[in-house]
Amino acid sequence: MRAIEFSLLLTLVLSTFPLFASEEKPHAPAEGHESERMAEHNARTSSRDVKIPRALVGKIEEEYKAYLTKLEGGAKREAIKRALININAELTQKHPGALHENTRISTPTGGGVVDLSEMVTPVRGAFRLKLVARKENGSPLTTARVFFVSRAKTRILAGEEYGAGCDKYMDISTQFHKKWEKGMDLYTADQRYLSVIGGTFIFAEYDKDALYVGSVTFTDSRHPGLLCE
Repeated sequence: MRAIEFSLLLTLVLSTFPLFASEEKPHAPAEGHESERMAEHNARTSSRDVKIPRALVGKIEEEYKAYLTKLEGGAKREAIKRALININAELTQKHPGALHENTRISTPTGGGVVDLSEMVTPVRGAFRLKLVARKENGSPLTTARVFFVSRAKTRILAGEEYGAGCDKYMDISTQFHKKWEKGMDLYTADQRYLSVIGGTFIFAEYDKDALYVGSVTFTDSRHPGLLCE
C-alpha cells in the first residue's frame, strides 16, 4: 500500500490542512483505579515524519466534503479549512510493576511520537492507556472519527494472533467511543501491548468551521523487531 508522510497532511493544516485481540490477563486494571498524581512527560518527536496510507488521507477528506455538502444543503465547498487537534496519552496501573509510574504524556500541537521504552518496564503486568483529544483552542471533540494505522508485525502468541500488519488502517470510531475512550487495558507479557498499539491513532473532527486532525504514534525502541521498517 502506498503511503505519504503525515507531514504533508500537517503542512496542509498549518498552511490552509480484529486489531484488539483478547489478551492474557495477569492483573487486569479496573475502573477508577487511576491515581490522581501522574508524572508529566513530553513526546520527544512530532508527527510530521509519520507515514499514513494515501487512501486514508483521501477517505478523511472525502468524508469531510460529504459532511459539508449535507450540512450546507447540497452546496459544495471546494476549499477545506484545516485546524489541529492536541492529544494527550495517560498511562496508569492498578498494581505497581508494568509502569515506572503513572504518566501523562503531552504531544506537540497536531500530535507526536511516544517511545514506550521510557514508561513501560520489563515486568509482567498490566496497564491502561487513555487518549484525551481536544481541538487546538482547548474545546472538546464532539463527533471525532478515530482511525488506527498499524505498524506492528503479525505474530501468534498462545494460539492467538496479535498485530494487524504493516501500514494497514482501520476505522475504530465505534469501538473507541463505546469502550476505549475511557481507556484500553494492555499487557506486558511477551510485549503484547506493542502488538496492540504499535502504530498511529488518528483523530479527525468534522466541524462546519474546519477539518480538525491530529495523531499520536506509539513505538518502543527496545523491540524494533516487532514493528515494521
